[in-house]
Amino acid sequence: LAIRMQRAATHPILDSLVAKDLDSKQMGQVLLSRKLPDGSIAFATFLVDTACLGVKDCFGRIASPGEYREFLEQVDEQMRLERTTAPYVRKLVEQAVEYAGSWGLPPHADYAKLTPIFGDVDSSECQDEFEFGKNGMPYYVPGPYDSRDRIRNILATLHEVGGPGSYHYVLSGDETDIPEFIADLANFG
Repeated sequence: LAIRMQRAATHPILDSLVAKDLDSKQMGQVLLSRKLPDGSIAFATFLVDTACLGVKDCFGRIASPGEYREFLEQVDEQMRLERTTAPYVRKLVEQAVEYAGSWGLPPHADYAKLTPIFGDVDSSECQDEFEFGKNGMPYYVPGPYDSRDRIRNILATLHEVGGPGSYHYVLSGDETDIPEFIADLANFG
């Protein structure tokens, strides 16, 4: 996939899209696509969590124009997308990864395979400034597919990097053992 994205990076940009409510929800899709000479479309989409995790999920492929339109419609049903610039997409994605990395949190496993699609897009052309965390600290909200182990690992990493009181988290109520886990972290270090 990385090689195909790298080859696609020399072709014209088709779309640069961002979730309209990314700023308020601190979570949303961003997408970059390129039109290939045979008419197919290479695209990469990143689920960006500006509150804590950086690139929480990502996906990319080469699709027919019809498959691509269908994919966009599905994403747009979940979160409204709006046009932006390629430098905006690249800067947002890379800075989100950098922020999460500063807290010991790596991007999604497929991140490195998809970033070659950016090619020569220059993020310094984007003048927008992005805010990460909440009130200057990571704000972790477990997703519906985050296992207890994942939640514990993320909280342990935040605790190890920043110490007690250096991050916020919200639990849905199903994780009744997590507060005890946090207390144990505080007691041991």
